[in-house]
Amino acid sequence: MDKENEKKGYQAESWLIVLVRLLDMAEQLIKAGTWITLGYFALEAIRTLAGKTTVVSMILSVLGQPEVTEILKDLVVFGSIVWALLERRERRRKTEYLSSRLGKLEATHDPARTSSNISPDGTTNPADRP
Repeated sequence: MDKENEKKGYQAESWLIVLVRLLDMAEQLIKAGTWITLGYFALEAIRTLAGKTTVVSMILSVLGQPEVTEILKDLVVFGSIVWALLERRERRRKTEYLSSRLGKLEATHDPARTSSNISPDGTTNPADRP
């Protein structure tokens, strides 16, 4: 009887392995189909606009001017700096939130636990700087 149950277990495992492999293959086919479809529509858009003066060609001619390119470059740099500062502030806020939550959980688990004196927002302690 034990060998029979073992055989059923192996059969169930083999069906599970086959199912997982089929699902992985389906996922890969869906991804490939998505890229092929996107490529097809991009190609059709290019074929439709080929040889015609369009708004896109006018925009590209304006963007190709050195003055406009310089302004766009400065806007991208400024935008990147603003994004980085906002991301830093959000990361510190989230670190502070999670550290206070973790401190509460640690205190309930082990009330005798001592603090490491790390700042709540994750920044370096000024006394530790060289």
